[in-house]
Amino acid sequence: MVTIAVTGYRGMLGRRVMERFPDAVPVAVRSDGTLHDPIRDAIEAIDPDWVINCAGATEHEPDTWAVNAVLPHRIAHRWRLIQPSTDHVADDTEYARSKALGECGHVIRCAIVDPDGGTLARARKQDTYGQPQREWNGITAKAWADVAADVIAGHHGLLVIPGSPTITHYGLLQTARRVFGWHTRTLTETTSDWTAAAPTLLLPPIEEQLRAYL
Repeated sequence: MVTIAVTGYRGMLGRRVMERFPDAVPVAVRSDGTLHDPIRDAIEAIDPDWVINCAGATEHEPDTWAVNAVLPHRIAHRWRLIQPSTDHVADDTEYARSKALGECGHVIRCAIVDPDGGTLARARKQDTYGQPQREWNGITAKAWADVAADVIAGHHGLLVIPGSPTITHYGLLQTARRVFGWHTRTLTETTSDWTAAAPTLLLPPIEEQLRAYL
């Protein structure tokens, strides 16, 4: 039996990964960025065959670099790692640069949405702005966990870029509201154009992926 450890298991992605791998062992400590990081000791105690690293820090958090850039390499040095990355990996932001430096092991690089986290959680509760000029071709957290299962099964190489047929950011919010019956509104926000990265693995349309939550 394959032993899987999951870091960041309480987060948006980690919760879906634990649903997909119910026998996985949650790593119940957080990285502190020090040389004797407690998260490495916790993983050592499990000694898994795979680590799915769902731990992450956002822009301008005190531990952004330690968690996003350093921790993945510490894990990959000892264990087989599945590492989430971002479709904004080439952007000139602290978050993007830290995620780019943290790409090691088996990398799944894409945008991720989930009705219980991030932009969709906000859209469920209140009116939100959608960007008609911004392309979006990411996947749901549930679909991401399925891709991770395929990585463990040996179906992908060291880098996979999954995506769904491209829609706009505005269209994504409208689709989620239609699928889940939310009564909030999508307001139009004018922004500069942004072109989504071409996926190496094309998954079903985002509407189909969202319906898997119903």
